[in-house]
Amino acid sequence: MEIKIQEYKDIAVIAIKGRLDHSTVPQMDQAFETATDRGKYKLIIDLSQLNFLSSSGIDALLTTQKNIRSRNRGEMVLVGLHPRVRGTLELAGLAGFFKYFDDLPSAMEFASSLPGTSTTEAPPPSEKDKPKSI
Repeated sequence: MEIKIQEYKDIAVIAIKGRLDHSTVPQMDQAFETATDRGKYKLIIDLSQLNFLSSSGIDALLTTQKNIRSRNRGEMVLVGLHPRVRGTLELAGLAGFFKYFDDLPSAMEFASSLPGTSTTEAPPPSEKDKPKSI
């Protein structure tokens, strides 16, 4: 699995490529933690290159969404879902728990419209922080 994070003002776009299962969830959790530690509570999870989502991956997505919402600090949205991945979420009864977007510009527009909820402004990303793999 490969993960890339891009930061835009108070939004983090986290692109996940490959499989999300019990062996790769810790990588994803680290990416989420990195983003929120930098004050990015509006998370866009780009799953357009994700080809498998296990129950462990679903649990990690749910946990992150619940944590962000419980603090009233932001929102996590999903973009570019492969039909098989979307079907997995629907079978699990989670279709209404996440907001889905077909493309990144639509997700960015939605996230940008959310109120700024960060209590502190994160420092601007340095060159080493721009798109990176975890």
